[in-house]
Amino acid sequence: MAAGIFHRLRLREGLRHIWRLFHPRRWPALFGLTVLCLLLQENYPFSDFPMYSSFAKNSYYIYLADGKGEALGTNQFGLTTPGMKKIFDSKRRAAIRKDKMAHEQNPFWADRAAGAALLRYLEGLPAVQRQEPSLLPGLEVRRVNLLWKAGRIEDTTTVVAQRP
Repeated sequence: MAAGIFHRLRLREGLRHIWRLFHPRRWPALFGLTVLCLLLQENYPFSDFPMYSSFAKNSYYIYLADGKGEALGTNQFGLTTPGMKKIFDSKRRAAIRKDKMAHEQNPFWADRAAGAALLRYLEGLPAVQRQEPSLLPGLEVRRVNLLWKAGRIEDTTTVVAQRP
C-alpha cells in the first residue's frame, strides 16, 4: 500500500512539474521564441547543420556521367551519392592494400582501380539491369577534387574510369 501512495505522489509531482513548465504565464515567451525562430530560418547559429571549427584543405566527391559528360542521378542506379562514395572508398582502400608499391609509384592508380571496380559493381545491380535503354554504355566515373587555396575553393575534375 505504501508503494502505491509513493507512486501516486511521484506521478502528482511530475504533473506539477509539467504544469509549471507550460503554465499560461510562459506562453508569451514561448510564442516569441517560436516567431523568432521562424523569422531567422536556417541562419547561424540557429541552423540544424553541424558546425565545425576547421575544415580539411582538400576533399573530393565522385559522380557518374553518361557518354556525353552529363551527370546522372545515382538514384537511377538504386544508390545514394554518399553510398556510392563509400563503395568507391572501400574499393580504393582494397586496391591500395593489394598493391602498395603501385600506389606509391602512381597515386592515381588506386582511383582508376576503384573506378573500374565501381563500374563492375554497378553492372550487377538489379536497378541497372532493368534499365531500358541501358545506362552502362559510355558510363564514366568522375572525381572532383576540391582544394582550399588562397581563400577560394578550386576544383579539378578527372575521369577515373569509363565503360566502352
